[in-house]
Amino acid sequence: NVSAKALVRILQALRAVQLDAPPGLLKSLAIRAAVDLTPTELLVALRQLPSAKAVRQAHSSHLFAAAATRSVQQMKSARQVSELYGLCKTLNLELGEVESVVDADSDDEKEPHGRSMPS
Repeated sequence: NVSAKALVRILQALRAVQLDAPPGLLKSLAIRAAVDLTPTELLVALRQLPSAKAVRQAHSSHLFAAAATRSVQQMKSARQVSELYGLCKTLNLELGEVESVVDADSDDEKEPHGRSMPS
């Protein structure tokens, strides 16, 4: 059984040599992402995804969106949350309902995030 981290490394290698990722690789990564990757590791994985079209063709958009929804609640910085939302927008991933996220380093509450992506 191949780990999500190993699949991310394979995806990185394919991008380095400018080869397309097979849909099966993207689907396998999507299935494992929510369980195996920390929020920071998920950001790395999402950065490596080739395009919204490739994710859609791999029938894995909903799986990556679910992983992102879970991860946003665990993120500790506004920068990470902002990057995650940007990646989701680029990849056409629709996040589910997310409760307000509180910065662990301060008492300030970050903007609550709902279904729609910020503009």
